[in-house]
Amino acid sequence: MQLTLDQVNDILPFLIPLIVVEVVLIIVTLRHILTHKNYKRGNRTIWIVITLVGMQLWGPILYFLVSLLIATMRSSSSWAMVR
Repeated sequence: MQLTLDQVNDILPFLIPLIVVEVVLIIVTLRHILTHKNYKRGNRTIWIVITLVGMQLWGPILYFLVSLLIATMRSSSSWAMVR
C-alpha cells in the first residue's frame, strides 16, 4: 500500500505528537539509564538495547514501569521492617 501526499497530510497531525512523545521518552529514559550505576534487573547495556532497538515506544515505558515496581517493592519492604 502506497500513501499519497493527501493521505500523509491527513495522518500527519496524529503522527507528530506520537513522534514527539516517543523521542522525548527515549531521551529521558537514556538519561536515566546512563546516570544510574546499579540495576536490580539486568544491566545498563540490556536496558539501552531494549530502549533503542527492542521496542521503540514500549522500551522506555517498560524501563520506567520496572523501575517503579522495584521502587514500590523496596519501600513496602522497608516499611515492613520499621513495623
